[in-house]
Amino acid sequence: EHRISYVNETLGNQGQGEDAIDYTQAAYYEMQTLGLSIRSNNQLNTLNQVRVWLKNGISVERLAYSDETGPSNLFPDLAYWLLTNTKAGLGSLAQPSWIDKVSFFGAAKFCLANKIFIDGAISDKVNVRQFLSSQSALNLLNFSIANGKLALIPALPFNPVTYEISATSRVEISHYFNLGNIIEGSYTASYADVSERMPIRAVMIWRSAEIDSQARLDSELVRYRADWTGNGADDPAMDFVSDPARGNQQTYDLSEWVSNRRQALMIGRYLLAQRQRVTHRINFKTTPYGISIAPATYIEINVPEAPTVPQSIGVISADGSVLSDFEIPDGKSEVLMYRKGSNDVERLTIEYKDGRVEDEAYWGSVFSSLIPDSVANTYLIEEVTIDEDGLVDITASHFPTNSRGESLIAKDVLDFNEDNTGRFFYRN
Repeated sequence: EHRISYVNETLGNQGQGEDAIDYTQAAYYEMQTLGLSIRSNNQLNTLNQVRVWLKNGISVERLAYSDETGPSNLFPDLAYWLLTNTKAGLGSLAQPSWIDKVSFFGAAKFCLANKIFIDGAISDKVNVRQFLSSQSALNLLNFSIANGKLALIPALPFNPVTYEISATSRVEISHYFNLGNIIEGSYTASYADVSERMPIRAVMIWRSAEIDSQARLDSELVRYRADWTGNGADDPAMDFVSDPARGNQQTYDLSEWVSNRRQALMIGRYLLAQRQRVTHRINFKTTPYGISIAPATYIEINVPEAPTVPQSIGVISADGSVLSDFEIPDGKSEVLMYRKGSNDVERLTIEYKDGRVEDEAYWGSVFSSLIPDSVANTYLIEEVTIDEDGLVDITASHFPTNSRGESLIAKDVLDFNEDNTGRFFYRN
Protein backbone atom coordinates (compact mmCIF):
# COMPACT_ATOMS: atom_id res chain seq x y z
CA GLU A 1 0.00 0.00 0.00
CA HIS A 2 1.30 3.44 -0.92
CA ARG A 3 0.40 6.92 0.23
CA ILE A 4 1.26 10.28 -1.29
CA SER A 5 2.27 12.42 1.64
CA TYR A 6 3.63 15.51 -0.10
CA VAL A 7 3.87 17.02 -3.60
CA ASN A 8 6.60 19.64 -4.03
CA GLU A 9 6.25 20.35 -7.76
CA THR A 10 3.36 20.49 -10.25
CA LEU A 11 3.75 20.66 -14.03
CA GLY A 12 1.37 21.61 -16.81
CA ASN A 13 0.05 19.16 -19.39
CA GLN A 14 1.59 18.94 -22.83
CA GLY A 15 -1.00 19.16 -25.63
CA GLN A 16 -1.32 17.06 -28.78
CA GLY A 17 0.64 17.53 -31.99
CA GLU A 18 4.22 18.48 -32.73
CA ASP A 19 5.68 21.00 -30.31
CA ALA A 20 2.17 21.70 -28.97
CA ILE A 21 2.02 22.77 -25.37
CA ASP A 22 -1.29 23.42 -23.66
CA TYR A 23 -1.11 24.02 -19.94
CA THR A 24 -4.87 24.38 -19.55
CA GLN A 25 -6.11 20.83 -19.99
CA ALA A 26 -4.88 17.27 -20.31
CA ALA A 27 -5.48 15.31 -23.50
CA TYR A 28 -6.78 11.78 -22.98
CA TYR A 29 -8.25 9.85 -25.88
CA GLU A 30 -12.01 9.04 -25.54
CA MET A 31 -12.12 10.20 -21.92
CA GLN A 32 -13.68 13.13 -20.15
CA THR A 33 -11.50 14.19 -17.22
CA LEU A 34 -11.79 16.35 -14.16
CA GLY A 35 -8.86 17.56 -12.09
CA LEU A 36 -8.86 19.09 -8.63
CA SER A 37 -5.80 20.96 -7.42
CA ILE A 38 -5.67 21.96 -3.75
CA ARG A 39 -2.72 24.02 -2.59
CA SER A 40 -2.76 24.07 1.18
CA ASN A 41 -0.65 23.71 4.23
CA ASN A 42 -1.42 21.38 7.10
CA GLN A 43 -4.62 23.27 7.92
CA LEU A 44 -6.62 20.98 5.58
CA ASN A 45 -6.91 17.64 7.37
CA THR A 46 -9.72 15.81 5.55
CA LEU A 47 -11.64 15.90 2.28
CA ASN A 48 -14.69 13.65 2.59
CA GLN A 49 -16.55 14.10 -0.69
CA VAL A 50 -16.28 16.32 -3.74
CA ARG A 51 -19.33 17.44 -5.74
CA VAL A 52 -18.67 19.10 -9.07
CA TRP A 53 -20.50 20.39 -12.12
CA LEU A 54 -19.25 18.61 -15.25
CA LYS A 55 -20.86 20.16 -18.30
CA ASN A 56 -19.91 17.66 -20.99
CA GLY A 57 -19.38 13.92 -21.20
CA ILE A 58 -17.39 11.82 -23.65
CA SER A 59 -17.69 12.39 -27.37
CA VAL A 60 -20.16 10.04 -29.07
CA GLU A 61 -22.00 9.86 -32.36
CA ARG A 62 -24.98 12.22 -32.08
CA LEU A 63 -27.53 10.26 -34.05
CA ALA A 64 -30.26 12.91 -34.07
CA TYR A 65 -27.93 15.33 -35.86
CA SER A 66 -26.71 13.09 -38.73
CA ASP A 67 -23.00 12.22 -38.56
CA GLU A 68 -22.20 14.77 -35.86
CA THR A 69 -20.03 13.77 -32.91
CA GLY A 70 -19.74 15.32 -29.47
CA PRO A 71 -21.17 15.09 -25.94
CA SER A 72 -24.81 13.99 -25.84
CA ASN A 73 -27.65 13.74 -23.32
CA LEU A 74 -29.80 11.39 -25.41
CA PHE A 75 -30.12 7.77 -24.28
CA PRO A 76 -30.04 6.27 -27.83
CA ASP A 77 -26.63 7.90 -28.40
CA LEU A 78 -25.28 6.35 -25.20
CA ALA A 79 -26.85 2.98 -26.03
CA TYR A 80 -25.34 2.94 -29.52
CA TRP A 81 -21.94 3.93 -28.10
CA LEU A 82 -22.08 1.10 -25.54
CA LEU A 83 -22.90 -1.42 -28.26
CA THR A 84 -20.24 -0.26 -30.74
CA ASN A 85 -17.32 1.23 -28.81
CA THR A 86 -14.35 -1.13 -28.81
CA LYS A 87 -12.75 0.17 -25.60
CA ALA A 88 -15.56 0.63 -23.08
CA GLY A 89 -18.44 -1.09 -24.85
CA LEU A 90 -19.19 -4.25 -26.82
CA GLY A 91 -17.65 -3.09 -30.10
CA SER A 92 -14.96 -5.77 -30.02
CA LEU A 93 -17.61 -8.48 -29.60
CA ALA A 94 -20.65 -7.25 -31.51
CA GLN A 95 -20.80 -6.94 -35.27
CA PRO A 96 -22.28 -3.80 -36.88
CA SER A 97 -24.74 -6.06 -38.73
CA TRP A 98 -26.24 -7.04 -35.36
CA ILE A 99 -27.50 -3.50 -34.72
CA ASP A 100 -30.44 -1.80 -36.43
CA LYS A 101 -28.85 1.64 -36.63
CA VAL A 102 -31.86 3.13 -38.40
CA SER A 103 -34.01 2.41 -35.34
CA PHE A 104 -31.44 4.18 -33.11
CA PHE A 105 -31.63 7.22 -35.41
CA GLY A 106 -35.42 7.30 -34.97
CA ALA A 107 -35.21 6.76 -31.22
CA ALA A 108 -32.74 9.66 -30.84
CA LYS A 109 -35.04 12.00 -32.78
CA PHE A 110 -37.98 10.80 -30.65
CA CYS A 111 -36.14 11.59 -27.39
CA LEU A 112 -34.95 14.97 -28.66
CA ALA A 113 -38.41 16.01 -29.86
CA ASN A 114 -40.05 15.04 -26.56
CA LYS A 115 -37.25 16.46 -24.37
CA ILE A 116 -36.39 13.09 -22.83
CA PHE A 117 -32.79 13.35 -21.67
CA ILE A 118 -30.34 11.24 -19.73
CA ASP A 119 -28.04 13.14 -17.37
CA GLY A 120 -25.71 10.93 -15.39
CA ALA A 121 -22.64 8.73 -15.44
CA ILE A 122 -21.96 5.00 -15.59
CA SER A 123 -19.53 4.77 -12.70
CA ASP A 124 -19.43 0.98 -12.25
CA LYS A 125 -19.40 -2.05 -14.49
CA VAL A 126 -22.87 -2.98 -15.76
CA ASN A 127 -24.48 -5.76 -17.74
CA VAL A 128 -25.09 -3.86 -20.98
CA ARG A 129 -28.26 -5.69 -21.97
CA GLN A 130 -29.83 -5.32 -18.51
CA PHE A 131 -28.84 -1.67 -18.37
CA LEU A 132 -30.29 -0.89 -21.80
CA SER A 133 -33.51 -2.80 -21.08
CA SER A 134 -34.16 -1.07 -17.75
CA GLN A 135 -33.21 2.41 -18.96
CA SER A 136 -35.24 2.11 -22.17
CA ALA A 137 -38.55 2.11 -20.29
CA LEU A 138 -37.52 5.26 -18.40
CA ASN A 139 -36.90 6.94 -21.76
CA LEU A 140 -40.25 5.75 -23.21
CA LEU A 141 -38.46 3.31 -25.52
CA ASN A 142 -38.49 -0.43 -26.12
CA PHE A 143 -35.16 -2.25 -26.42
CA SER A 144 -35.79 -5.35 -28.51
CA ILE A 145 -34.53 -7.67 -31.21
CA ALA A 146 -36.16 -6.95 -34.57
CA ASN A 147 -35.30 -9.05 -37.63
CA GLY A 148 -32.33 -10.47 -35.78
CA LYS A 149 -30.91 -7.05 -34.89
CA LEU A 150 -30.80 -5.03 -31.66
CA ALA A 151 -33.23 -2.14 -31.95
CA LEU A 152 -34.54 0.84 -29.99
CA ILE A 153 -38.14 1.73 -30.81
CA PRO A 154 -40.43 4.39 -29.27
CA ALA A 155 -42.94 2.86 -26.83
CA LEU A 156 -45.71 5.27 -27.85
CA PRO A 157 -47.17 6.43 -31.18
CA PHE A 158 -45.54 9.57 -32.57
CA ASN A 159 -45.83 12.01 -35.42
CA PRO A 160 -43.58 10.67 -38.22
CA VAL A 161 -42.51 14.20 -39.20
CA THR A 162 -41.90 15.88 -35.84
CA TYR A 163 -41.33 12.69 -33.79
CA GLU A 164 -43.46 14.15 -30.98
CA ILE A 165 -45.68 11.74 -29.01
CA SER A 166 -49.15 11.75 -30.55
CA ALA A 167 -52.35 11.04 -28.65
CA THR A 168 -54.47 11.63 -31.77
CA SER A 169 -52.67 9.42 -34.30
CA ARG A 170 -54.08 6.00 -35.07
CA VAL A 171 -51.83 3.19 -33.89
CA GLU A 172 -50.24 1.59 -36.95
CA ILE A 173 -51.25 -2.08 -37.05
CA SER A 174 -48.67 -4.35 -38.67
CA HIS A 175 -50.89 -7.46 -38.83
CA TYR A 176 -54.38 -8.70 -37.96
CA PHE A 177 -55.08 -12.05 -36.30
CA ASN A 178 -58.24 -14.07 -35.68
CA LEU A 179 -59.19 -17.74 -35.43
CA GLY A 180 -58.34 -18.13 -39.11
CA ASN A 181 -54.61 -17.55 -38.68
CA ILE A 182 -54.06 -18.50 -35.02
CA ILE A 183 -53.05 -22.13 -34.50
CA GLU A 184 -55.93 -23.90 -32.75
CA GLY A 185 -55.35 -24.43 -29.04
CA SER A 186 -52.29 -22.15 -28.91
CA TYR A 187 -53.99 -18.94 -27.75
CA THR A 188 -53.62 -18.17 -24.05
CA ALA A 189 -54.09 -15.00 -22.01
CA SER A 190 -52.69 -14.22 -18.57
CA TYR A 191 -54.20 -11.35 -16.60
CA ALA A 192 -52.48 -9.23 -14.01
CA ASP A 193 -53.55 -9.90 -10.47
CA VAL A 194 -55.90 -7.33 -8.97
CA SER A 195 -53.24 -6.37 -6.41
CA GLU A 196 -50.87 -5.48 -9.26
CA ARG A 197 -53.40 -3.05 -10.70
CA MET A 198 -54.44 -1.35 -7.49
CA PRO A 199 -53.98 2.42 -7.85
CA ILE A 200 -50.80 3.78 -6.33
CA ARG A 201 -49.43 7.21 -5.47
CA ALA A 202 -46.09 7.57 -7.22
CA VAL A 203 -43.40 9.75 -5.67
CA MET A 204 -40.95 10.79 -8.38
CA ILE A 205 -37.46 11.87 -7.29
CA TRP A 206 -35.11 13.74 -9.61
CA ARG A 207 -31.89 15.71 -9.31
CA SER A 208 -31.91 19.49 -9.68
CA ALA A 209 -28.59 21.11 -10.51
CA GLU A 210 -27.38 24.52 -11.60
CA ILE A 211 -23.96 25.69 -12.73
CA ASP A 212 -21.62 26.41 -9.82
CA SER A 213 -24.10 25.22 -7.23
CA GLN A 214 -24.64 22.04 -5.26
CA ALA A 215 -27.12 19.55 -6.65
CA ARG A 216 -30.24 18.77 -4.63
CA LEU A 217 -32.92 16.11 -4.76
CA ASP A 218 -36.49 17.19 -5.46
CA SER A 219 -39.63 15.08 -5.35
CA GLU A 220 -43.29 15.28 -6.24
CA LEU A 221 -46.28 12.97 -5.83
CA VAL A 222 -48.43 12.11 -8.85
CA ARG A 223 -51.56 9.96 -8.97
CA TYR A 224 -54.76 9.55 -10.92
CA ARG A 225 -57.80 11.63 -9.98
CA ALA A 226 -60.81 9.47 -9.15
CA ASP A 227 -63.17 12.39 -9.86
CA TRP A 228 -61.94 13.04 -13.40
CA THR A 229 -65.02 12.86 -15.67
CA GLY A 230 -63.31 12.13 -18.99
CA ASN A 231 -63.27 13.81 -22.40
CA GLY A 232 -66.09 12.05 -24.19
CA ALA A 233 -66.61 8.50 -25.44
CA ASP A 234 -63.10 8.14 -26.90
CA ASP A 235 -61.36 9.33 -23.73
CA PRO A 236 -63.64 8.16 -20.91
CA ALA A 237 -63.11 8.30 -17.20
CA MET A 238 -61.61 5.15 -15.70
CA ASP A 239 -63.07 2.67 -13.26
CA PHE A 240 -60.64 2.11 -10.42
CA VAL A 241 -60.46 -0.94 -8.18
CA SER A 242 -60.10 1.47 -5.25
CA ASP A 243 -59.73 5.19 -4.59
CA PRO A 244 -56.40 6.41 -6.11
CA ALA A 245 -56.09 8.97 -3.31
CA ARG A 246 -55.76 6.11 -0.81
CA GLY A 247 -53.42 3.93 -2.86
CA ASN A 248 -50.11 2.71 -1.53
CA GLN A 249 -47.23 5.13 -1.97
CA GLN A 250 -44.34 3.96 -4.17
CA THR A 251 -41.11 5.85 -4.68
CA TYR A 252 -39.24 6.00 -7.99
CA ASP A 253 -35.75 7.41 -7.55
CA LEU A 254 -34.65 8.80 -10.93
CA SER A 255 -32.02 11.12 -9.49
CA GLU A 256 -29.11 9.20 -11.00
CA TRP A 257 -30.26 9.99 -14.55
CA VAL A 258 -33.05 12.59 -14.60
CA SER A 259 -32.41 16.24 -13.81
CA ASN A 260 -35.67 18.01 -14.65
CA ARG A 261 -39.17 17.99 -13.17
CA ARG A 262 -41.09 17.81 -16.44
CA GLN A 263 -39.40 14.59 -17.49
CA ALA A 264 -39.71 12.98 -14.04
CA LEU A 265 -43.47 13.60 -13.98
CA MET A 266 -43.86 12.37 -17.57
CA ILE A 267 -42.19 9.10 -16.58
CA GLY A 268 -44.48 8.94 -13.55
CA ARG A 269 -47.58 9.27 -15.73
CA TYR A 270 -46.25 6.58 -18.06
CA LEU A 271 -45.60 4.13 -15.20
CA LEU A 272 -49.05 4.80 -13.72
CA ALA A 273 -50.71 4.31 -17.12
CA GLN A 274 -48.86 1.03 -17.67
CA ARG A 275 -50.04 -0.22 -14.30
CA GLN A 276 -53.64 0.92 -14.68
CA ARG A 277 -54.36 0.25 -18.35
CA VAL A 278 -52.32 -2.81 -19.36
CA THR A 279 -54.57 -5.60 -18.12
CA HIS A 280 -53.14 -8.76 -19.68
CA ARG A 281 -50.62 -10.48 -21.91
CA ILE A 282 -51.23 -13.08 -24.58
CA ASN A 283 -49.33 -15.84 -26.30
CA PHE A 284 -50.22 -17.71 -29.48
CA LYS A 285 -48.72 -19.41 -32.50
CA THR A 286 -49.21 -18.81 -36.19
CA THR A 287 -47.69 -19.91 -39.49
CA PRO A 288 -44.71 -17.92 -40.82
CA TYR A 289 -46.28 -17.25 -44.22
CA GLY A 290 -47.42 -13.79 -45.25
CA ILE A 291 -46.74 -11.98 -41.97
CA SER A 292 -44.48 -9.01 -41.31
CA ILE A 293 -44.10 -8.50 -37.58
CA ALA A 294 -41.34 -7.73 -35.10
CA PRO A 295 -41.01 -6.83 -31.43
CA ALA A 296 -42.31 -3.34 -30.54
CA THR A 297 -44.80 -3.35 -33.42
CA TYR A 298 -48.59 -3.46 -33.01
CA ILE A 299 -51.07 -6.18 -33.92
CA GLU A 300 -54.84 -6.47 -33.60
CA ILE A 301 -56.49 -9.68 -32.44
CA ASN A 302 -60.18 -10.52 -32.69
CA VAL A 303 -61.14 -13.73 -30.90
CA PRO A 304 -64.53 -14.92 -29.61
CA GLU A 305 -65.22 -15.69 -25.97
CA ALA A 306 -62.21 -13.81 -24.68
CA PRO A 307 -61.06 -14.81 -21.19
CA THR A 308 -62.44 -13.07 -18.14
CA VAL A 309 -61.28 -9.68 -16.99
CA PRO A 310 -59.52 -10.13 -13.62
CA GLN A 311 -61.10 -7.20 -11.83
CA SER A 312 -64.61 -8.58 -12.64
CA ILE A 313 -64.40 -11.17 -9.90
CA GLY A 314 -66.84 -11.62 -7.02
CA VAL A 315 -67.73 -13.91 -4.14
CA ILE A 316 -71.23 -15.06 -3.18
CA SER A 317 -71.15 -15.50 0.59
CA ALA A 318 -72.91 -18.16 2.62
CA ASP A 319 -75.96 -15.92 3.08
CA GLY A 320 -76.28 -14.95 -0.61
CA SER A 321 -74.76 -11.46 -0.37
CA VAL A 322 -72.25 -10.59 -3.07
CA LEU A 323 -68.80 -9.18 -2.35
CA SER A 324 -67.12 -7.56 -5.34
CA ASP A 325 -64.77 -4.70 -6.22
CA PHE A 326 -66.90 -3.73 -9.24
CA GLU A 327 -70.47 -2.62 -9.66
CA ILE A 328 -72.90 -5.36 -10.78
CA PRO A 329 -76.17 -4.20 -12.35
CA ASP A 330 -79.42 -5.82 -11.24
CA GLY A 331 -80.65 -8.57 -13.55
CA LYS A 332 -79.29 -11.72 -15.13
CA SER A 333 -75.62 -12.09 -15.88
CA GLU A 334 -73.65 -14.87 -17.53
CA VAL A 335 -70.63 -15.83 -15.45
CA LEU A 336 -67.94 -18.42 -14.95
CA MET A 337 -68.46 -19.96 -11.51
CA TYR A 338 -66.60 -22.29 -9.20
CA ARG A 339 -69.02 -23.79 -6.69
CA LYS A 340 -68.08 -25.22 -3.34
CA GLY A 341 -67.57 -28.96 -3.63
CA SER A 342 -67.23 -28.88 -7.42
CA ASN A 343 -64.14 -29.85 -9.37
CA ASP A 344 -64.98 -27.82 -12.47
CA VAL A 345 -65.59 -24.22 -13.48
CA GLU A 346 -69.13 -23.86 -14.86
CA ARG A 347 -70.62 -21.34 -17.25
CA LEU A 348 -73.91 -20.27 -15.65
CA THR A 349 -76.48 -17.49 -15.56
CA ILE A 350 -77.18 -15.90 -12.19
CA GLU A 351 -79.81 -13.35 -11.20
CA TYR A 352 -78.53 -10.48 -9.11
CA LYS A 353 -80.70 -7.99 -7.18
CA ASP A 354 -79.95 -5.48 -4.43
CA GLY A 355 -76.52 -6.94 -3.72
CA ARG A 356 -77.75 -10.53 -3.38
CA VAL A 357 -78.16 -13.78 -5.29
CA GLU A 358 -81.33 -15.54 -4.08
CA ASP A 359 -80.62 -18.99 -5.51
CA GLU A 360 -79.05 -20.92 -2.62
CA ALA A 361 -77.37 -23.31 -5.07
CA TYR A 362 -74.86 -20.57 -5.80
CA TRP A 363 -74.12 -19.52 -2.24
CA GLY A 364 -70.49 -19.99 -1.18
CA SER A 365 -69.20 -19.66 -4.77
CA VAL A 366 -66.60 -17.61 -6.61
CA PHE A 367 -67.52 -16.16 -10.00
CA SER A 368 -66.17 -14.02 -12.81
CA SER A 369 -68.09 -12.09 -15.43
CA LEU A 370 -67.57 -12.71 -19.13
CA ILE A 371 -66.58 -10.43 -21.96
CA PRO A 372 -69.30 -10.60 -24.64
CA ASP A 373 -68.82 -12.82 -27.69
CA SER A 374 -65.95 -11.24 -29.65
CA VAL A 375 -63.41 -8.58 -28.71
CA ALA A 376 -60.84 -6.84 -30.91
CA ASN A 377 -57.84 -5.59 -28.95
CA THR A 378 -54.56 -3.96 -29.89
CA TYR A 379 -51.34 -5.54 -28.62
CA LEU A 380 -47.69 -4.56 -28.51
CA ILE A 381 -45.44 -7.45 -29.53
CA GLU A 382 -42.80 -8.23 -26.92
CA GLU A 383 -41.19 -11.37 -28.32
CA VAL A 384 -41.22 -13.37 -31.56
CA THR A 385 -39.58 -16.80 -31.79
CA ILE A 386 -39.69 -19.84 -34.06
CA ASP A 387 -40.53 -23.14 -32.34
CA GLU A 388 -39.21 -26.59 -33.22
CA ASP A 389 -42.14 -27.15 -35.62
CA GLY A 390 -41.38 -24.00 -37.60
CA LEU A 391 -44.33 -22.06 -36.18
CA VAL A 392 -44.08 -18.44 -35.11
CA ASP A 393 -44.55 -18.05 -31.35
CA ILE A 394 -45.73 -14.55 -30.40
CA THR A 395 -45.91 -12.96 -26.95
CA ALA A 396 -47.61 -9.56 -26.71
CA SER A 397 -49.01 -7.18 -24.10
CA HIS A 398 -52.32 -5.36 -24.18
CA PHE A 399 -51.99 -1.86 -25.65
CA PRO A 400 -55.31 -0.10 -24.97
CA THR A 401 -56.81 2.12 -27.67
CA ASN A 402 -60.13 3.88 -28.15
CA SER A 403 -62.60 3.41 -31.01
CA ARG A 404 -60.46 5.63 -33.26
CA GLY A 405 -57.34 3.56 -32.63
CA GLU A 406 -55.68 6.24 -30.51
CA SER A 407 -53.41 5.21 -27.64
CA LEU A 408 -54.94 5.75 -24.20
CA ILE A 409 -51.50 5.51 -22.60
CA ALA A 410 -50.27 8.35 -24.85
CA LYS A 411 -53.24 10.46 -23.73
CA ASP A 412 -52.23 9.89 -20.12
CA VAL A 413 -48.57 10.70 -20.74
CA LEU A 414 -49.41 14.00 -22.45
CA ASP A 415 -52.00 15.07 -19.85
CA PHE A 416 -49.95 17.55 -17.81
CA ASN A 417 -52.20 20.07 -16.04
CA GLU A 418 -50.39 21.56 -13.07
CA ASP A 419 -53.63 23.00 -11.73
CA ASN A 420 -54.90 19.44 -11.16
CA THR A 421 -57.77 19.86 -13.65
CA GLY A 422 -56.71 16.89 -15.79
CA ARG A 423 -56.75 13.20 -14.99
CA PHE A 424 -53.74 13.48 -12.64
CA PHE A 425 -53.19 15.09 -9.26
CA TYR A 426 -49.79 16.54 -8.29
CA ARG A 427 -48.42 17.49 -4.88
CA ASN A 428 -44.96 18.65 -3.85
